[in-house]
Amino acid sequence: MAAPRRFTFFTESSSGEALILLDEAPQKLIVTDTNGDVFGQFFTDTHYLSADGTWSVNLSLKPGELLEGGQRIESGRLVTTGADGWETVLPVTGVRACIPG
Repeated sequence: MAAPRRFTFFTESSSGEALILLDEAPQKLIVTDTNGDVFGQFFTDTHYLSADGTWSVNLSLKPGELLEGGQRIESGRLVTTGADGWETVLPVTGVRACIPG
């Protein structure tokens, strides 16, 4: 949430997959579970597993104000759990937006 701000996570609601920037490299994630409230086409709590199955990501979001074509993410937590069981917790903010296709 503090400078420098960087892009760390991207998902499309219909794909069942996400990309995360981890150690400066994009990593593919697969949705394993969703919980919480629906905002837009997303859930407030989503759980992912890495493509190789060795680590996981839990993303919890608190929806914020509505925008034209989307909604702010007021606050959130992105928790990665490595194969060794260690967790890294990142506070996150962002925007949920729709691109007409």
